[in-house]
Amino acid sequence: MSELHKPQIEVYWSNLLVTLELLDYVLQGIEEEGVPYHTVQQELPSDATQLSAKAALESSLEVGIGWDNQGNLALHHRRLPDNESLFRADWPHTPESLRLFGSHAARLVKGLPFKFQQP
Repeated sequence: MSELHKPQIEVYWSNLLVTLELLDYVLQGIEEEGVPYHTVQQELPSDATQLSAKAALESSLEVGIGWDNQGNLALHHRRLPDNESLFRADWPHTPESLRLFGSHAARLVKGLPFKFQQP
């Protein structure tokens, strides 16, 4: 089975700002929920919402994350309009907020309520 047809969340990220260390926090949030993922590094600059819509379109689970070259994150479901995202998080991020963002993507797949940080 090819990578693009496995049941997984697609994570499209820009190589201009995002480091592997930062990306790993998002992936940990997905892993903690037990959902598989696939990452694709993007060379061309693109908006987080556009990246997440593209990722959701390629995901067999219909869920995608986009992380643009300005550090902004977006979570998208294939059923949303391409210019909208379910969640968006602008730069800067903490490790906790990145893990929570990954958790949101996995919980969207599983149909579970989203977790939010306490104030």
